[in-house]
Amino acid sequence: MATSKPKKQPIRQRVWFYSIITCANVLIIGMFFLVSTPAPVLAIYHPPAHHVKPKVIIQGAPTRVVVPSVGIDLSIQTGLYNPVDSSWTLGMDSAFYANMSVPANNNNGTTLIYAHGQQGLFGSLPDIQPGATADVYTSSGAVFSYTYESFQQVDPSNTDVFAVDTLPTLILQTCSGDWSQYRSLYSFRLTGVHTL
Repeated sequence: MATSKPKKQPIRQRVWFYSIITCANVLIIGMFFLVSTPAPVLAIYHPPAHHVKPKVIIQGAPTRVVVPSVGIDLSIQTGLYNPVDSSWTLGMDSAFYANMSVPANNNNGTTLIYAHGQQGLFGSLPDIQPGATADVYTSSGAVFSYTYESFQQVDPSNTDVFAVDTLPTLILQTCSGDWSQYRSLYSFRLTGVHTL
């Protein structure tokens, strides 16, 4: 008995068959990726937190100055500078805080304290050495500690000492020269603040 050959499917049917198989495979692969890929996480914007605390400004009018290494321990009164005749409020029993300078503070500017260059006042300042300390007691109960850094001699008309765009600085000023014609400026940088 003769066997008959199977009939070939028309080309059109074969194209449809393979097209359906290909589409099914694409769908299965696509579904696999959809299921296996984690859902995107929505990012919510948070402005950056400011971790730096604002600096607390501590200040007070000077009431006492102590420079142990040269034996200075003086009460302080408020003094004035007269730019017309370049004169200062002065006395023989205390130092003076120049109230046109900034009060002692931990923020900026120069605090100027001055006195006669005589023994019992600021007469021993020429003996000071770099690294010496000074403490300024204030009306607010804060004590400002400073370290001596430099010296300069200026003309009395020089008012650069009143600059406020500097780091917190203490300047102890006294007269100098054969006829007290100059001003000696002893500059200290702030190293700490504490309260009594």
